[in-house]
Amino acid sequence: MKRSKAAFTLIELLVVIAIISLLVSILLPSLQQAKELAKTTACMSNCRSLAVGFGMYASERDGELPKEVGLYIGSKRAPWAYWLVAGGFITEGRTFLCPIGMDNSYADHWPSVGSDTSLHSFPSGASNWVWTKTEYGMNYILYVPAAFGLPKDTKLDSIATLSETILLTDSVGGIGEDLPREWVYPYWRSDRSGLAHPRHNNYSGTNATWADGHVSYVEASDSSDPERSIYDPDALTNWKYDSPNFWDIE
Repeated sequence: MKRSKAAFTLIELLVVIAIISLLVSILLPSLQQAKELAKTTACMSNCRSLAVGFGMYASERDGELPKEVGLYIGSKRAPWAYWLVAGGFITEGRTFLCPIGMDNSYADHWPSVGSDTSLHSFPSGASNWVWTKTEYGMNYILYVPAAFGLPKDTKLDSIATLSETILLTDSVGGIGEDLPREWVYPYWRSDRSGLAHPRHNNYSGTNATWADGHVSYVEASDSSDPERSIYDPDALTNWKYDSPNFWDIE
């Protein structure tokens, strides 16, 4: 006489399904957190590569950093990212793109740099600029030192404390913009134009690259208003009010 094969009853199947659902609900947040951490880590790797690129650029120019003014391609001004590419210091376009950034599609439009200066126009109205797309912004005091009463040729060795001076952070444009900026202001602006962007860790912090080349995650001091509080004394500080601040060269 043949034995009948054992089979799950309906109740047993429902119990198994319930257990699997419970496990998924427990593990999913952890998986999401791990994915977020992986992106933040990849962003920090980009920042370290950019720091090396800045260091190589400076070493070939007696310590000078790329500036917003004074660097031209023909009659057009070129941003810092362009010069890191043109000098061969950065060779991979995705280095300029944060994994949690707002416009990673630009990685598919990475320009050929060398004798060819036909970079992607950005924004469309800025006919006097050539652009290399980046989702990281340079400290505006270092990028446009003359605007802060500093010499136009401010050099790395003029920065008092390299390890406590911001070089780059994740960046964001103004209200209504979904584009980052190539610079970040050293203080909060109500129009949110050119600010450090706390897009990491569920919108609570930013990656900061410091002038000595190290990279760190900086958390906003108020989770209810991370964009403004990323400039609080307990975070990146505010150049206008906080002492010490992490933006000025002194």
